[in-house]
Amino acid sequence: LRRFAVKVHFDYLKPEQRLRLFEETWQRCAQANGTVPLAIRRRLDQLEHLTPGDFAAVVRQLKILARLPHKFQSWLWWGHTVPHGDPPEPFAATTELCCSMLISPVSLPDELDTLWLEDGREVTFFSLFPLYREEMEYKLAHGAEALLERVVQAGLDDVVDPRRPNVCLQA
Repeated sequence: LRRFAVKVHFDYLKPEQRLRLFEETWQRCAQANGTVPLAIRRRLDQLEHLTPGDFAAVVRQLKILARLPHKFQSWLWWGHTVPHGDPPEPFAATTELCCSMLISPVSLPDELDTLWLEDGREVTFFSLFPLYREEMEYKLAHGAEALLERVVQAGLDDVVDPRRPNVCLQA
């Protein structure tokens, strides 16, 4: 039997903590300096339930995506889909989302799709939109545009909601 003298409670990140962690992650991943654009700051303010683990999960997924073109002698661009394993497995025990698709950022202004670095390099940003297995199958059969039409009709955006409806299940 174990006894603990201290009870610890971990809460969600406060707005200033979210911004600081985003800036640190941004600088590490994109090698970008400077202030975070106002549109991104506003979006961070709306995401009240973020934890450090959420940022770590994003970085892990980015590392997986960064390795894919090298591993498979390919490239990644808008509309490309990536399963989470083979066969696809859910990202977490709390969801059936198990694949991802690269899409243009929906929740940010168009001018934030591209970043020009000081050395002239261009960085194009995509949102990684999580998919259910049925949505991935639909995209492979009908194309990214057809799937995104269903996503828009369902009123979804690129902010991850592990409990969002599956737009390809028969009602």
